[in-house]
Amino acid sequence: MIFFLKKLIVFLDLDKIIFAVLAIVLIVHPLKLLPSDFDSLILITVAAIATLQVVYGAFEELKEKRVSIDLLASIALIFSLLAKEYASAIFINLMLASARILGG
Repeated sequence: MIFFLKKLIVFLDLDKIIFAVLAIVLIVHPLKLLPSDFDSLILITVAAIATLQVVYGAFEELKEKRVSIDLLASIALIFSLLAKEYASAIFINLMLASARILGG
């Protein structure tokens, strides 16, 4: 079962999975279909996990002494999370994920 899931994740591509999850969360959040506490927990978790990928990419670029758009996005994402603007962080991550998908 775990082997199947690993193959499925590789086939679908991590960016596409992140994009789908971010889009679903961003659509469900304003509809207020979930209890407030659970909705907040989902927003925080999804925003933090998606932000980790961007911060990691920015860190890798900085190690090679290059400045990339991921660095600027990382700063925006970190401050969005610190300001508790989780929906904003999810939207920024959604834009970055879509750019990675379209950019190849």
